[in-house]
Amino acid sequence: MTGCSELDDEQQAFNSVIRGVHAVAERANALLKVTFKALRRVSLDPSGITRIARAALVLLQLEHGRTA
Repeated sequence: MTGCSELDDEQQAFNSVIRGVHAVAERANALLKVTFKALRRVSLDPSGITRIARAALVLLQLEHGRTA
């Protein structure tokens, strides 16, 4: 049996995908917070924050001429 620090190929691939998704999500979060200062100190329930973030993302995409 291998040690805990050694991962098989499938686990390494999964972790790689998760790191990629996480990096994109963190970048999007940072961009939204920089662009929309109101999102920096939001104290709503998670569904309320989600609605605001979705609307902000749409506005940001329209501003930069991008679509989802």
